[in-house]
Amino acid sequence: MNIFELKSNLDWLNRIPTYIQDVFVNKLVYKNCFNEIHNTFKRRWFKRDKKLIKAEYVGIWGWNSWCGIHTFPLLTTGKINQLYKNTVDVGFKNTEDQTGLLPHAVLHKNGGFANNPTYRCYGGANNESYNLDNILCWAKMAMEYALISNDWDWFDEYHFKTVCNTIDYILTNLREKYNPKLVYTGIEGDWTECTNWELDNANVTVNLLRSLKLANECQIVLGKDTSPLNYAEIFDDILIEFNKPIKDGGLWHQDFGFYIHGNDGKGEKIHGDQYFESTANYFSILWDLASEEHKERIISYLDKNSQNIEFPYPVLTNYLPRTGARRKNYGKTVTNGDIWLVLGAHAAAARIKSGSTKVGSEMYKQIVQYEIDNEVFHNCIYQNGQTNDSWDPEVANNGAPFAPFVYGILGLNLKAEGIEFTIQPLTNLTKLETTIFVYTKPLKIKVKWGGSKHNSISNTNIESFVVFYDGKPVHTEANKFIIPRSL
Repeated sequence: MNIFELKSNLDWLNRIPTYIQDVFVNKLVYKNCFNEIHNTFKRRWFKRDKKLIKAEYVGIWGWNSWCGIHTFPLLTTGKINQLYKNTVDVGFKNTEDQTGLLPHAVLHKNGGFANNPTYRCYGGANNESYNLDNILCWAKMAMEYALISNDWDWFDEYHFKTVCNTIDYILTNLREKYNPKLVYTGIEGDWTECTNWELDNANVTVNLLRSLKLANECQIVLGKDTSPLNYAEIFDDILIEFNKPIKDGGLWHQDFGFYIHGNDGKGEKIHGDQYFESTANYFSILWDLASEEHKERIISYLDKNSQNIEFPYPVLTNYLPRTGARRKNYGKTVTNGDIWLVLGAHAAAARIKSGSTKVGSEMYKQIVQYEIDNEVFHNCIYQNGQTNDSWDPEVANNGAPFAPFVYGILGLNLKAEGIEFTIQPLTNLTKLETTIFVYTKPLKIKVKWGGSKHNSISNTNIESFVVFYDGKPVHTEANKFIIPRSL
């Protein structure tokens, strides 16, 4: 068995393991790596259809790959794990000479494979700065794999030093301009950015905090400090500043109850007070970066605006038109909020994790139902219902069915001492049986929930909860358990 098993009373949930083989292994593997495919269509207006005339592997992106496969170390083993490591190694073999930074993307050029690394969107053609979100995703993929698999032979000194070089460059060179604790970025030109300003950036800061947390856990496991910087102290310092009000140079908007997009360190020039930036806010919940008060206020805002932000297709990258956009029209406008289903998947995971079970369950089901209805996950869905179908099938969005399962239902938490799980139900989920992989060995979980009304299920009415790791019973407490790394 190379792919996880899942049985439940929900038919739509039971189908998600098949995506790994059917889409990723059968369609997205090229040169023993997971790759993006770009399609070219010939449209025949008089027949109102299109004909696929070319599908080519074009490269490997940091953000897209992380979105699509970062759950795989828990869900797969054997040959698929090797594909995962091969994919990550493409980035590690293409660091920037003068900075040591991991790439934004590694493209295939003129028939070659992974021979054109880029560190800025569009190679910096429009004065784009480093795409730090994508860059940090390579580091996250490597560390998450190591912490889940315990494969420290692969994640060796070379890999960890490369991670540390990237993190250290960002910490040392990209924090001093505004608030000296937060990270600033210039024109990024992709994903949610598309900006013509330089400010401390909430999305990048959230991703850096996650990377610092993972790096600190890896340092503890390895028992050595590959970096001269104290990641634990820096994490705490950045987290404090991230949660400060905007007037104090932070990224928290006290009046609106959510994190803004950017700040000049003084609260005099800010972006994101006129719109809701989904990425930073959902991931701050998912990665436990928001304080409890801030988490409650974000969820309160979401509850009031859920029909605008989270439905019918979860989730808008931003709600309400962006201000200060460099590209007013990015082909299809992303500045006014498009929908990436994989962002919705992590939003659903954050909702489920925080106890917003009904909304999280509805979002999760809609994501899977979208694939059932369309037979593919499109790159983007626009608010008028049109799709960007040139990236079908697409690595990032095809990973959407897995994040709510791994980080929502299973509540995965990676620690140096072991892997922790906090089991959460979905609406109408009464029984769940799954076999996943921890330290490459099988972990079997069987849960049954009670209650007269299925839609009122909570983790407090678990009727039975049995866990076996490598064939041996594991102690559970309430809805939690941990698999120590020392086993």
